[in-house]
Amino acid sequence: VKHPEGIGNPNFDLRISFFSRPPAPA
Repeated sequence: VKHPEGIGNPNFDLRISFFSRPPAPA
């Protein structure tokens, strides 16, 4: 879920993308 605060915030967007995507195989 993207919050208004995330707009324009690369760090926030990265965290959202990281949690949205499945864990990458190590």
